[in-house]
Amino acid sequence: FNTNLLPDGIYNISIYVQNVSTDAAFSPNIVVNYSRGFDIAIDRTPPNVTFFTLNISNAASVAQGTIIQFNASLNDSTLSVHTVRFGFQSSTNSSEFNVTALKVDYVWSVALSTATMSAATYTVFVYGNDTLGNLNNTVGNLSFTVTAAAGVVNCGTITTTTSMDQ
Repeated sequence: FNTNLLPDGIYNISIYVQNVSTDAAFSPNIVVNYSRGFDIAIDRTPPNVTFFTLNISNAASVAQGTIIQFNASLNDSTLSVHTVRFGFQSSTNSSEFNVTALKVDYVWSVALSTATMSAATYTVFVYGNDTLGNLNNTVGNLSFTVTAAAGVVNCGTITTTTSMDQ
């Protein structure tokens, strides 16, 4: 049985067993046994991102140490969304780090502190896995810029000596 011919969905596999022996010594009556089988899930489709937001304006600049809230809602037409991660890719060297989101009701969220992030522009990606491991990694349309914290310049004490000759 080729499951590639089936569209995404939940399918019940049922097995019917029938004894059709005509030998009266072994089977005086025809017996039909029905055994309920099991459900299988065919799911080749990654989760769909229905919304993706942050609590500052898109492409805004923030100082190091700012906490930014990211929210996303994902759904899967066949099963459930298992894991959501937010990826933060730096414009400086294209490096990326990921933070696993927490789910509250139907919203996946991350509160990201920029305290240890380098000054750069970051593109934010949403990665959603469903129960069978299908990955959605197509959404990367939000960004923000981390600016370096203002430095403090310490000047030493300046001593002025004035000498007056008369």
